[in-house]
Amino acid sequence: MSLAYTNRIVYDAAGYTGNTYYARFVRKADGTVWNATAQNTSDAPSWAESVVLMPEDPANTGHYPVPITATHERAVWDVLIYLQAGSEPANTDDVELQFDTSVGSIFGF
Repeated sequence: MSLAYTNRIVYDAAGYTGNTYYARFVRKADGTVWNATAQNTSDAPSWAESVVLMPEDPANTGHYPVPITATHERAVWDVLIYLQAGSEPANTDDVELQFDTSVGSIFGF
């Protein structure tokens, strides 16, 4: 994954807790999901393929950057931030935050 920029930083409300967060991107125009593995959109990627990892930066600070890759499609995205409950991301993980973002121009194209 080639990082283009950090969209924003998600802060663990309790500071450093050792939690693991990840993002999933859903394109607002058609509901397709960003496939982080293939670096394209898909109607139904597996959960594991759609996970965008958010490693803590720097370690032990409770700061989790939301990355946008250089290959991320220009669009308006619904971004869902999940708190990982187990050892792997799963569709049963809780959504901690949701926001919209535009990749590309301010209008997402």
